[in-house]
Amino acid sequence: HRRRRRRHLEELGLVGSVSVLLLYLYVLSSGLVTARVARERYGSLLALGIVTVLGFHVVVNIGMVIGLMPVTGVPLPLLSYGGSSLWVSMAMLGLLFSIRARRPKREPMPEPEFSLPDDQDLHDRLR
Repeated sequence: HRRRRRRHLEELGLVGSVSVLLLYLYVLSSGLVTARVARERYGSLLALGIVTVLGFHVVVNIGMVIGLMPVTGVPLPLLSYGGSSLWVSMAMLGLLFSIRARRPKREPMPEPEFSLPDDQDLHDRLR
């Protein structure tokens, strides 16, 4: 099973690589939004730290794979094999979700300043 799954993942090629990079970009950008809308300063700094760690791991791992950086053993979050790395990545994402869930409530939309005429007013005007 592992061999077939691995071969299937390798066959995704450029489309799969770009898809993974776009997903990481989405996770990191939504983490930055979470840091911006956090209720407290502590939550904002925690979210920013988590985004920094995840982004650093992604950049270093991809740099190692394409040969721009020396091989250091930094795993790719959520994809590289390793139990402790996966646990820590999931815990960091859980903290981000928790910070995002506790953001301040949005203000309700204000009522419009104009009013539409009701049917009787419109009927009287057309006479």
